[in-house]
Amino acid sequence: MWVLFALLSAFFQGSGQAFSKKFQFKTNYLILTSTSYLINGSILLLASYMRGFPEIKANFLTAILISAFLSVVAAVCFYASIRLAHLSLVSPMLSLTPVFLIFNGYLILGEKPSVIGLLGIILVATGIFFVNVSKETRFSTVLHSMKKRKGVVLMFFVAFLFSISSAYDKMATLNSDFLFAPAMTTLLIGTTFTILALLKFRKEAPVMYRSGFTGSLIIGLA
Repeated sequence: MWVLFALLSAFFQGSGQAFSKKFQFKTNYLILTSTSYLINGSILLLASYMRGFPEIKANFLTAILISAFLSVVAAVCFYASIRLAHLSLVSPMLSLTPVFLIFNGYLILGEKPSVIGLLGIILVATGIFFVNVSKETRFSTVLHSMKKRKGVVLMFFVAFLFSISSAYDKMATLNSDFLFAPAMTTLLIGTTFTILALLKFRKEAPVMYRSGFTGSLIIGLA
């Protein structure tokens, strides 16, 4: 079953990225991100309540705080990246996340893949990279563009941050459950971006939240 869940996760994450690219030109990313994460977290929290809140273990709070902090930084860099460069150019960088996770997963969780698993991760990441790179942006071009394009470099950094936050997401899940952990993490992220949005836009914020609600809802659901 984990394969099915992993594939669905990849599909909805990719959909969320595409919608983020689409709606960010209509709504400021602080508004978009805060609302989408709050919607996401509220849905998950409701589902967790209906299922029954889990027992909270020792490392839960540490894990969600670290994951939320890294995710906020990653989200800022992600939106900056897709503003600066075409999605088809920067998205292949995210295929490096599982490669980084080999090392970060071992350091944080003590997990290490088998030799076959390691080879599989590298092959899949390489395959995704080349599938997403168009003829005009082949491997050498992408590597060269990393020196010139801030968007590509930023997404490379996002992939690295995701590899760390993913490990802490699993730690939070192991210390609670698969609904409550992401609910708390996404609510923390959404609250942080809401505070940043209110500090930046002040009086304009209510109008901006209303105008950007549809886009945020779609991203949050994804």
